[in-house]
Amino acid sequence: MDGASRSAIGAEDRSALLAPGPVRPGAHAVADRPAPGDRSFIEPGHLVPGDAAEPITGGSVYALDAFRGAAILCDIGYDRLAGRPFAYAVQSAEAQRIEMRPLDTLAPPAARQVIALFSIGRCGSTLLGQALTAAGAVVLSELDAFTALGPLSRRWPSDESVQDRLAAIATALTGHVARHAPEGPLVLKFRSQAMQAAPAICGTGLRPILLTRDFEGWAASNARHFPTDPLPGRIDALSHGLNAMARIGPALEMLTFRALLDDPVAAVETCLGAPVPAGRHAAIRACLDRHSQAGTDLETPRARAGDADIAAAARLWSDTADRDALARLGLGSDLVPTPPS
Repeated sequence: MDGASRSAIGAEDRSALLAPGPVRPGAHAVADRPAPGDRSFIEPGHLVPGDAAEPITGGSVYALDAFRGAAILCDIGYDRLAGRPFAYAVQSAEAQRIEMRPLDTLAPPAARQVIALFSIGRCGSTLLGQALTAAGAVVLSELDAFTALGPLSRRWPSDESVQDRLAAIATALTGHVARHAPEGPLVLKFRSQAMQAAPAICGTGLRPILLTRDFEGWAASNARHFPTDPLPGRIDALSHGLNAMARIGPALEMLTFRALLDDPVAAVETCLGAPVPAGRHAAIRACLDRHSQAGTDLETPRARAGDADIAAAARLWSDTADRDALARLGLGSDLVPTPPS
């Protein structure tokens, strides 16, 4: 495809994103679904629609069709997703009905504090989600309707009209979650790809948190668990994601994997912005005693991380990292927090 063709497709996509056509709503039974263990983020078509079915009441946001201005709901309520490590996996495996619905009909914003937990991946976010659950929070982890905003934001990072549209989409999605999720402090924990859309997501009034870890530990964990997903691509996404996080400004709270391991109660209190009752401290600390991803496809490493691979990743990161963005986040080039000046 030549440059002119790509530009034409890009212009058509942008127009569809900003002014989507009418949506033909309707619920359908699920006719087919992804294979278990598919970690690709959920897009329209992952759950294949079959026969017409009864409309969904409540349910949960499953996927985003931004170019049609629609969310795809499934019949799995947020109460069944709360505290689960990967919400999208539960939805993919258990949903019986799906329904396309115009974004502007989902739900008005609710008067409810929502905490946005971003992470760079392989940094203890699943563990932190479990600790927050032990503290009494309602944690909804990796709803891929939000994940889809990341690639869209990266595609048009400086286009104010697109960014405003993404913020409106995030508002609609968040409104549905806040209206239908169980009572309690509400935490939306995102996949790392969502970092690239963090300003749009947090423009809806969410309270942003970013969890990080040292680069060497991050690279080694990625190499062990995702051997078929090359580190250069993950490093590129990491750089773009951290640049986007840096644009949020002083409202962003920072946490590290090391701090989580050292004092999980303090980490939870940072996220919630309030003390946790002493009666919950033991349950929070007990989360350190079990494998946070036990029973998932990420429980066991799939490869060994060689020193040469990690050294090569470190060199690439050194060439890729935006040091100004890292400085605004209070991080050094090794992703370790810098001492306050």
